[in-house]
Amino acid sequence: MSCVSVATQQEGNGSPVSPTTTTAFGDLSYPGAVSDFYGLPTNPICIYRTGDEWLVPQGPEAQRVPREARPTWPTLHIEVYELLDSVGINWSTIDPVRFAEEGKKEADPVYLWIGVVPRSLSFEDAQDAAVAFRDGPRLLEHDPSEDPIASIQYAFTPSLGIQIAPKAPLYSREPDKRRVDIAILGSKAHIDALEGMMGKIGRELIFLRTYQRELDNLGEAVEGEKVRGTRVREDYQVKLANVRQTISDVNDFHSDITKYWSTPSQRVLGYVLHAPPISLATDPKQLKEDWALIDLDLDKIDWDTFKGNVVYLGGRTRSPKHFDANGEECLLVVKNGNTTRVTIGRVTGIESAIREYGSYGLKRTSLEVAVYPYSHKDGAFSPR
Repeated sequence: MSCVSVATQQEGNGSPVSPTTTTAFGDLSYPGAVSDFYGLPTNPICIYRTGDEWLVPQGPEAQRVPREARPTWPTLHIEVYELLDSVGINWSTIDPVRFAEEGKKEADPVYLWIGVVPRSLSFEDAQDAAVAFRDGPRLLEHDPSEDPIASIQYAFTPSLGIQIAPKAPLYSREPDKRRVDIAILGSKAHIDALEGMMGKIGRELIFLRTYQRELDNLGEAVEGEKVRGTRVREDYQVKLANVRQTISDVNDFHSDITKYWSTPSQRVLGYVLHAPPISLATDPKQLKEDWALIDLDLDKIDWDTFKGNVVYLGGRTRSPKHFDANGEECLLVVKNGNTTRVTIGRVTGIESAIREYGSYGLKRTSLEVAVYPYSHKDGAFSPR
């Protein structure tokens, strides 16, 4: 178990400041601001702390519980301060440490004790950063029937076809190699998602200018004007208000994504549990095997809002049924590609034979499963 603690440090050096009843050194909104680290050499102020509750003294004669810091031996990875940088924390020190009440043998779990520049961090921002640091962001709830910006949110939701990528090459196909984390969106897909947000804002700005121009042409309402003119004006006013709200929502969403989803470490969804080498099966059919088993971090999914087996299809979420566009039974499959986005295909029930010719007259024959388009209007399931 690890926890996060953020403390204010004195300007000009690396030592934490003494407790104070003013906000000269930072935000004192956290209940244990002047008691959590009482007893340490410089009595640093605590802006926010995760983990188990510590006793907060109450009343004029209450006594604070002295604590001491104890060493620990975890490895401090570069991703720790990269994540803090990505969420705009002006940190000055990062110390893995364990705390214990003075004189007690048992110590608390390991904390990351983070010192920050005085007056640079509010309680709310410290809380947001600590939660993101501890758990990372959860996949987002997705309701395209109610949310006007669903088209830019779906890449960060648990709907089928979520785009994932390994943080490192899959050397874990070899049993002696290190663990490989799986991130939501690879580098290119993440950039594409951000550009999609800016493109959405650009399109909405065109609508905004158009609606504003129409309203300017209509002018202010006057007594005795035609009912149709009043209705047209009100219609443009509603459209203008909706566009402004959409732009504001996309701006806020873009800010959250760049703050909490920027680094690959913030987007880790799980890790590769097993990924055998690409090969042909040893059975008579010799089907090609190319797969990986991923152990998901269950805390990344909000199970209270999880909709289950659904897929986003550009404006609506639907549960795929095992019938095609012609009403015939089939097995549907879903793919979410960088270029084609979400495509649905129909798996055939009879395998196709594939033969590859190599050098020196060698040839390799295998059986593979073909995936046909969902309908003649949808194009190839996978163009390559």
